[in-house]
Amino acid sequence: MAVSLRSWVANEGGKHLVLMLWMGANTWLFLNTFLLYSTGQQYHYLYQMLGVGLCISRASASVLNLNCSLVLLPMCRSLLTFIRGVHMVRLTQEVHDSEKVEFAENE
Repeated sequence: MAVSLRSWVANEGGKHLVLMLWMGANTWLFLNTFLLYSTGQQYHYLYQMLGVGLCISRASASVLNLNCSLVLLPMCRSLLTFIRGVHMVRLTQEVHDSEKVEFAENE
């Protein structure tokens, strides 16, 4: 049992961890925004006029805003370059440099 659980965590654990973090962030953001609009002093009269629909719509909008930004995040070219990073560039340069040395030695 321990081996199968360990292999499941190694194979599927990361995927489920990211899913749980994403769901937790969405839930926290929804509840935080809902409570802000339902109990906030600055939204008291607006809440009296529109009711709970205001809280639900604004909380849903904030969650949608978060998810849209997460979808667009991979489109950021400079971020992708940073993530792929200097490490890959350095590694590639080292490989090409070693190939040049080997080629020069063989001539």
